[in-house]
Amino acid sequence: MKAEQIYLYILTGVPISLLTFSILNYLNEVENKAKARLYSLSEYDLSRSKSIWGQDIGVCNIILQVHRAFPPLAKFTAIQGAKAEATLLEAGKPGNMTGEQFIAFKELCAFLGFILMVAVLQVSNPVYIFAVTALAFFLPDLKLRDTINSSKKSIIRELPDALDTLGLMVGAGQGFNQAVDIYLKKSSNSKANSKKPTLSGLSAQLTIYQREMALGKSSQEALKGMSDRAKCAPLSDFVLSTVQAQRTGTPLSNALEEQAATLREKRFQLADMAGQKAVVKLLFPLMFFILPCCFLILFGPLLVNYINK
Repeated sequence: MKAEQIYLYILTGVPISLLTFSILNYLNEVENKAKARLYSLSEYDLSRSKSIWGQDIGVCNIILQVHRAFPPLAKFTAIQGAKAEATLLEAGKPGNMTGEQFIAFKELCAFLGFILMVAVLQVSNPVYIFAVTALAFFLPDLKLRDTINSSKKSIIRELPDALDTLGLMVGAGQGFNQAVDIYLKKSSNSKANSKKPTLSGLSAQLTIYQREMALGKSSQEALKGMSDRAKCAPLSDFVLSTVQAQRTGTPLSNALEEQAATLREKRFQLADMAGQKAVVKLLFPLMFFILPCCFLILFGPLLVNYINK
């Protein structure tokens, strides 16, 4: 293959990849706005609501219907969907998608990548076609992993302040569930006034906790379910200390204040570590991009004058 064709594929593939990520980010923002509007709905209404990632598209369900016509393919989709269900749960069930719908969505992305290379760009090399198709197949996994990481970072950032607020309200005589309700109302009002109202991170987990309580679960079961969903170490520590305080009858406000102080110290330590790592990460662009430009600006005119003489 000629070098011009390789450059053409690179110049077309990079903008298409950036466009795809931009579309996914836009869909995620639309979904977050829909979640913010659905914040005050009941569990029944929320379960009936569908987002643009879910059954409103309909294409995922059509693909699943095709899978059911072939038992081996349906069995494979069911196995992979069960594995993806845990990841979707950790990400907060975006779009109310099931594991099988997520696998169907990945297959749809792979099909679109194949059509892009064959029909639009008219690429004949099977290696490039396979590479782009595989990239499109795993693109939803990358987006889902990014959602999980963003959710965990949001929980770590919000948890110390939330524990301070809950501890103050519990110490003032409020019950734990009432304190959670007041915190969520304050959080929803602040997010509704922001430019990008979202329901994610700690607020989303506490909202699900409240809904599980309304459906009949005990407080300890709902807290353990929140810990299992998020799989975030600071949140798991908070759940463990809260459950132990409820079982032993110790003052919950003291446990929340101690947990908040510990988490805030850990957050400062993580910020310090991130700052130290940033110096090392900046070394490569400094050596290979910034310093050569500085040398070129400083000594370039001298070199030109020397060559002309």
